[in-house]
Amino acid sequence: PATAKVAENLAQTQAVVQGAAELTEPTYAAAQAAVATITWPRWPGVKKGSDDAVKETVAAWKTQRDAIKEQVSQDVDAQFVLTPGDLTRALTAVAPMMQDLVAVTTEFMTALAAEKAARQVQGFADIAQNALRILTAIDRKPACRWGITSRRRMTR
Repeated sequence: PATAKVAENLAQTQAVVQGAAELTEPTYAAAQAAVATITWPRWPGVKKGSDDAVKETVAAWKTQRDAIKEQVSQDVDAQFVLTPGDLTRALTAVAPMMQDLVAVTTEFMTALAAEKAARQVQGFADIAQNALRILTAIDRKPACRWGITSRRRMTR
């Protein structure tokens, strides 16, 4: 009986947590609201005179549940510090800076590629990218006139 009550308690908590994890509307506000609905029902007690093994098992489960409860509570507090409106304002404020960063990075990459081409040099990453481009050609045909038909034999 004691373990059945514990199982029911855990099933209730799991259902609420699972519901919070399966959002129909994956937005910050929806996640914040769903996580706020997570409840931790009162832990059922064990009757006096119950078997010591049952008491120990229920106590061990409670310890694990309390540790999870504490961790979830800490994670929720850390993840949802801002209200949805505050988050929107913060992202709106940094958007121009991020656009500038993307533009500078793109300009740098273009200049670097041009300089490498002018000097006719390649780094390891360039060689790896070129090899991938050759091996995964759009038409999926070998990039050379030799096709490998087996491990031992090549055809022309």
